[in-house]
Amino acid sequence: ASEAALIVPRQNGKGDVLLGKALHSMFLSPAKLILWSAHEFKTAREMFLRVQETIDGCDALRRLVRRVRTSHGEEGVELNDGTRLGFVARSRGSGRGFSPDELLLDEAFALTDEQVAAMMPAISARDNPFILYASSHPLPTSTVLRRICQRGRAGGPGLIYIEYSADPEAANDDPQAWAAANPAYPYRIGDDSIRRELGSMDGADFRRERL
Repeated sequence: ASEAALIVPRQNGKGDVLLGKALHSMFLSPAKLILWSAHEFKTAREMFLRVQETIDGCDALRRLVRRVRTSHGEEGVELNDGTRLGFVARSRGSGRGFSPDELLLDEAFALTDEQVAAMMPAISARDNPFILYASSHPLPTSTVLRRICQRGRAGGPGLIYIEYSADPEAANDDPQAWAAANPAYPYRIGDDSIRRELGSMDGADFRRERL
């Protein structure tokens, strides 16, 4: 598959999946340019810091790194063999001028048609391109992510689709629904946290964000 989508409620470890994929792409795959994008710069920078911390904590990985760029807007890691991982905040023009092998699209609920039009053609000429969409569930305005969900639920070709969600008929206060939708339940996300959300959030918002 040339595309994969991971749709999972918040705080379930989506960032760790992206981190693992980025490290695999850098150190164990033939990809030479990987772009990690998020809807806001602060999110992209936070993930850059996580990658940097992981590499700094492992001598075997750190020895393979030529340089780490920390300048504002230029965050990235370059390996001795020329492989690069760059971090960008999405905009109408982000992705233009690059020819990445892989796109890691974090917070895909915020993807717009203009952003997709700017980024996707950038990988079209690569030998083995790959796009990973990772997100919590779509908002009413998430037109791009809703198309991806429709493709995935229909078994569309060329797309690995992983979605964690509860039965649409399940009650908001059903712990079985919490478990079905949240792979981190009950270890990282416990009963107390979910009951607090249930008591404070609008019912429709709770269903989208947690179920």
